[in-house]
Amino acid sequence: MIQVNKLFKKAAVCAAICSSLTFYSATALAGNVDGAIKGVVTQQSSSAPIAGATVTISNKENGYVKQLIVDSKGQFNLGSIPIGNYDIKIEKDGYQTSVLNDVNIAIGKSSSLEINMVAGDFEVISVTGSRIARVDVTNSEASFNISADELSRLPVAQDITSVAMLSPGVNLGDARFSDAKGSSLGSFGGASQAENVYYVNGLNMTNFRNGVGGSTIPFLAYDSFQIKTGGYSAEFGRSTGGVVSSVTKSGSNEFHFGLQHTQNLDSLYGKRPNSYYLADDCSYKAENGDVVEDCANRIGDIITDNSGDSRESRKTDLFASGALIEDTLFFYGLYEFRETNYDDIQTRGTTLLNRNDDDPYYLARLDWNINEDHTLMGWIFKDETTENSTTYDRDENGVLDTENTSSSSSLTGGTSWSIRYNGNITDYFSVSAMAGKVEFNDTTRSDGADCPAIIDAQNGQNLGCWDPSAFQISTNSDERKQYRIDFEWRVADDHQLRFGYDAEKNTSTSEVELSGGIYYRYIGYDAGAILPNGYEIQDSGRYVRVRNYNVGGEFDINNEAFYIEDTWNITDRLTATIGFRWDSFENLNASGDTFVKIDNQFAPRLGLAYDLFGDGEHKVFANAGRYFLPVASNTNVRLAGAELYTHDYYTIQSEGTDGVPVLGDKLGDTDVIGDGTTPSPVSVRDSGLAPMYQDELILGYQGMINDDWSFGVKYTRREVQSIIDDGSMIEAFKSIGLEGAAANHFLLFNPGESVSFQYDYNG
Repeated sequence: MIQVNKLFKKAAVCAAICSSLTFYSATALAGNVDGAIKGVVTQQSSSAPIAGATVTISNKENGYVKQLIVDSKGQFNLGSIPIGNYDIKIEKDGYQTSVLNDVNIAIGKSSSLEINMVAGDFEVISVTGSRIARVDVTNSEASFNISADELSRLPVAQDITSVAMLSPGVNLGDARFSDAKGSSLGSFGGASQAENVYYVNGLNMTNFRNGVGGSTIPFLAYDSFQIKTGGYSAEFGRSTGGVVSSVTKSGSNEFHFGLQHTQNLDSLYGKRPNSYYLADDCSYKAENGDVVEDCANRIGDIITDNSGDSRESRKTDLFASGALIEDTLFFYGLYEFRETNYDDIQTRGTTLLNRNDDDPYYLARLDWNINEDHTLMGWIFKDETTENSTTYDRDENGVLDTENTSSSSSLTGGTSWSIRYNGNITDYFSVSAMAGKVEFNDTTRSDGADCPAIIDAQNGQNLGCWDPSAFQISTNSDERKQYRIDFEWRVADDHQLRFGYDAEKNTSTSEVELSGGIYYRYIGYDAGAILPNGYEIQDSGRYVRVRNYNVGGEFDINNEAFYIEDTWNITDRLTATIGFRWDSFENLNASGDTFVKIDNQFAPRLGLAYDLFGDGEHKVFANAGRYFLPVASNTNVRLAGAELYTHDYYTIQSEGTDGVPVLGDKLGDTDVIGDGTTPSPVSVRDSGLAPMYQDELILGYQGMINDDWSFGVKYTRREVQSIIDDGSMIEAFKSIGLEGAAANHFLLFNPGESVSFQYDYNG
């Protein structure tokens, strides 16, 4: 009978603790690298707070241990915790000791617990908290978390875009706007692929040249992801799309090593059909002034031959992790052997382009637990890759001419690293600081670099010895130096502040010229056609356009931001997140002069989350905010660089065997798009240029169906209030009688708004 009573008491206490593991509305904040935990400890019999209880948070894998003392309201609160699974032990004299195993701390999330302690001297009871699913009733942002372990059980491709597309509101964007490695990217809430930001271990890895994508590490090295699709806090900016935060794997006290091999076989790819000339193509040529005499004879001919296209890739990842000093110093390292090989049939089947690369990637990370309140993490990643391309001539039977080839190589990627410090100065005040650098290279070199680019637009073929895959010979490199510091301060039981500063210095170096330094294009014009330089063609026939192009320089962008955010528990069931962010963007031209500077862009954020029934299982939430987007550095290069860009039009005396024309009479004036000098800042931007920004409103509901399933619905409205674009002023100049080359001027401005700028149009 005594044994039955003891068993009954243990079961009753276990049930009481299980039923009490609900999300609590005390404040705890988490950044884009780590997580947080918060909770309240009360008496099981009366729900009165238990002050002075000791909470021990530990992780046996990495030796992390932190003790907290519950305050007068029974609350405990800890931010900046490395992600992972933790054991939580709550002790108090006169009460049963409670242990919660495997409480998950996720990136950017706060795990919230409510523990009802039972008076008496019973045995320790262990409860597995990870089995209990709950809704975070204090969070008003639209975000999605998933770990690498969870992804390994899902049929999801191993790339960052496929992970992001698991989140509602993310769709696959246009394939023409892929990243530097050719990977497709996601569109968040209708925004373009160039409006997202990508973080790895808190380091901004976004490509700031054009905003499209960023450096991506080997997928096996990822540990956890958070996808923010809207309503994100004032800590995040420089995005009007989404935020993708990820954390790499780290070492633990247990040694691990392994190998993973993946291979994509050409035989498993679907084949694209060929495309052919249609009758409509002749009409299109006629409308655009091209010669159409032989067009009808070409109907049915192949435009794009995909019959011989193929693509294969393979990679082998070797990894190891463990402790250099138990509980103190840990390492993780990964080395990836890579090989890709793509074949593309081009120019209506007359050439074959083969592309391949086999450069390895590597990643290394060190974590140092200095003591229970201070940690240091450093990591480095290298993805520098040289892709070699070879173009073969191909006869009508598909036989390759292996004697006459042209080759080129493209260098992409670079080395990225950061160092991050986390410190709990007191139980109520913590700080994190980070410094890092990201490199992007994008350089193309061709064996035919000395051969001029020659295209016969009438007959749709390339002439001469130049390499069509290297029409422009470019040397490009980008470097981002990033610094940030963030603070968390629990000001009162119901208020927790998060505030900080981050700065980026982005430098783009660009030198771009044409293959052989010049480009000839044979074009057919009908009599009466008007050339872009205003010249009217007198006789129908074959002409040549000559392009001279060169642009280069070093261009800097300085971005900085301050933010402050208060998470306020207005009541036990209503939580407000009130944030303010101030962004400043500065773009410099090739001479080092500022041509765009927009200071103190004020971005308020307001979020509300309400626990509908007070049980932590149902919430309604709302979020309103403003988000700004900086000007990409490609605008510096094209608009504020020393760009020489001209077109001249000529009659043809003769055509050489190498395709180079012997020029005849010049037709009209030189069409000057860029004269080779760095333009004055006041001439390339509207003097009243306003920043690009959008306002967003989110309304939503989320609730538990049972411990395994939740249901949610949300409404999102995004309204772009102001955009920045670069466009020609030629139509505006017509109003003052200015035409021709002098009117061919480009400007950075806000479409739909009036424009004011200075321009010396007569030298």
